[in-house]
Amino acid sequence: MRHASWGLEQGDLLAPGRHVVRALGGGSAYEVFLVWDEGYHALMVAKAVRPDRVGDARTIKDLRREGDALAALGHP
Repeated sequence: MRHASWGLEQGDLLAPGRHVVRALGGGSAYEVFLVWDEGYHALMVAKAVRPDRVGDARTIKDLRREGDALAALGHP
């Protein structure tokens, strides 16, 4: 099954200061990218809600919960 995609490619801006290095995959609700973070000068993984799911309250709630859990890790 083909899922909606933002169509981002290498070099595209995903978010301020974060450029796509390559797509890593994803599922029905999210796309996952390897990105270069200009602020940290490091490679990172970024998860983006698929364009057809941005209005889905459950998808946004689940992503927020995941972000909160990662923020709570607080490692250096």
